[in-house]
Amino acid sequence: MSVIFPIKDASQPLLRPGLNCWRTAHAQRIAMLVDGATYFDAMRMAIQKAQRSILLLGWDFDPRVPLEPDRRGTAEPDRLCDILGRLLAERPHLHVHILIWDMPWAFAIQRRDQPQRAGQWLSADRLSYRVDGEHPRGAAHHQKILVVDDSIAFCGGSDFTRNRWDTQQHLPVDQRRRTADGRLFGPRHDVEIAVDGAAAAIDFYKRAFGAEERYRIPAPEGKIGHCELFIGNSLVYLADEFESENFFAPKTPGRAGVYFMLEVDDADAAFEQALGAGATVARPLRNEPFGRTGDVLDPFGHRWSVLKVNPDFKPEDMM
Repeated sequence: MSVIFPIKDASQPLLRPGLNCWRTAHAQRIAMLVDGATYFDAMRMAIQKAQRSILLLGWDFDPRVPLEPDRRGTAEPDRLCDILGRLLAERPHLHVHILIWDMPWAFAIQRRDQPQRAGQWLSADRLSYRVDGEHPRGAAHHQKILVVDDSIAFCGGSDFTRNRWDTQQHLPVDQRRRTADGRLFGPRHDVEIAVDGAAAAIDFYKRAFGAEERYRIPAPEGKIGHCELFIGNSLVYLADEFESENFFAPKTPGRAGVYFMLEVDDADAAFEQALGAGATVARPLRNEPFGRTGDVLDPFGHRWSVLKVNPDFKPEDMM
């Protein structure tokens, strides 16, 4: 028997800030990671680049899980607890926070090393491990999220525990699919996503540099069209990538992620002066709600935007 729950208003988005999520934001890039072998490999590469923070939420957890089962038995440690311990020893500014469900006995009794005992393998400084049991009766902590340096996030169906790793072949028997105590387990299918974007960058700058957000202007498809941050007495502009405007992040191959904004008294005069000195037009002068603006490229490849601010502009007019 199938049960279908009707959608009262199909025009409303599925995710609604303040109702069923904190907020929504555009992901600069998104990748689907099919099955545990792909996810564990991407996760391993991400955390090995971590400089400041690793945040992990899960339903089940075993820090002894091998991230590279093909290397089992080698001198190179590949267990999650070993990698985290090494990173924390090498990087004094790195902090790790792990939050896992505090399983009731009916679930925990099925696991020889339930999450409540996982802390014994996580004794490094600057590592906080907690189990969460503050839920209504019958509820569970089922989020499975990994965030590294507030810049890349993973979310999906896989925990870092005893029986999640598998390849896309899903062989009936695979000697690499073993628990920490050596027992074989069966095939497993999971899907994760990996995302990054301007919203993650904004949160990072707040944490890293004490940035204060003046405002942000949304753009179509959930993107951030413009955001202004104060860092000390400096003003920083930030936005998502927009191919139509030739705005790209530095991670995009062959692209620069920074350009200069000059506030001027006369945008037309400043634009013509730059062209007369040898600059080329990157984006023609035009009138926008926030002022008159245009972009040029200097002979050295740097992009400059001149702006005559509209004194009557209000950011909320574009929100």
